Amino acid sequence: MIPCSDEGEGPAVLLLHGSESSSAMWKELVPLLVPWMRVIVPDFGDSADARDRAAAVRELLEELQVTEEFAAVGHDSGGDVAQILALEGGVKTLVLFGCKPAAPIEELERLEMPAFLLWGEDDEIVPHAVAEGLSDALDASTLALIPGCGHSPIEEDIATAGPLVYEFLRARFLGRSHGHSEEPIPIEVLTQRPEPPR
Repeated sequence: MIPCSDEGEGPAVLLLHGSESSSAMWKELVPLLVPWMRVIVPDFGDSADARDRAAAVRELLEELQVTEEFAAVGHDSGGDVAQILALEGGVKTLVLFGCKPAAPIEELERLEMPAFLLWGEDDEIVPHAVAEGLSDALDASTLALIPGCGHSPIEEDIATAGPLVYEFLRARFLGRSHGHSEEPIPIEVLTQRPEPPR
């Protein structure tokens, strides 16, 4: 079985890191999600092939007895794994960061689950133009760009990226309204871009 952490209870959400990072990249996101979800964070080590990783994740889910639909959150090549899992079935909600399309566009166009693409506006590894094309292919997608952020919004700007991911999963994966009985996570929404310093 792939080494992993498994925390919390409720609907399962997978956090999938890329080949150039490790499961530690999610350390600040996990506490935001655990009160409401079962958060499973595999650590792939050096295995690089996305299809092999997706197959290993399927085995992991079976061993962990995850039998219902789950959310897949993926960064870089972890986003490739998330897309492959979505194409195979079982993914209810998809969240992608800094990844390329993992299949031909016509295949991705068949995906109907809600998808959130959260990109650094200054990502030089996978530019946001790629995200825009991916968003066009995914019919039920929402694209957000974080100004001044590069390839890894979760590590570079968790104060912005973390609440956005939580709110998307709360609404589109859990289907929970923003009720007064819940502890809200504050989100500052910029209605316009700040003026650059003079």
